[in-house]
Amino acid sequence: TATNLIQNGGFEASGNWTFAGSPLPTRSTTRAHSGSYALKVGASSGQQGDVTADQMVTIPSSVTSATLDFYYWPTTNDSSTYAWQEADVLNSSGQVVQQIFKRTGNDSAWLHVSFDLSKYAGQTIGIQFLDHENSNGSSSYYAYVYVDDVALTVH
Repeated sequence: TATNLIQNGGFEASGNWTFAGSPLPTRSTTRAHSGSYALKVGASSGQQGDVTADQMVTIPSSVTSATLDFYYWPTTNDSSTYAWQEADVLNSSGQVVQQIFKRTGNDSAWLHVSFDLSKYAGQTIGIQFLDHENSNGSSSYYAYVYVDDVALTVH
């Protein structure tokens, strides 16, 4: 039997995710892969440094597979030196233990990621979405990413 361990992965409600950085991530109706909402991580202006959204989950030791699926829409007008979008696996202490991707994208499209997390069976991990912008005080540069339909399916 398949079970999704992520709570509120469609962001149709508030809650279940921990936000950090400035400005904090927000639920947005501007762009959604499905439903009415997606999560917007990062900002159109004024962001300095990392903005993150994460959720901790415990993958039962009895599972035979664990697959993370999500969609993201990256947007930036900055270079990879100063701005990027990324997704990570965190350990139970909140430290990055594996990078799912890190890139500077302005694709104007939903991109699908499917990632095998089976090696984390029996562990508590976090799924983190991060947007970085270091615009050096210039409001003309921006980076953000929409995230939607996050699922961690275990069998």
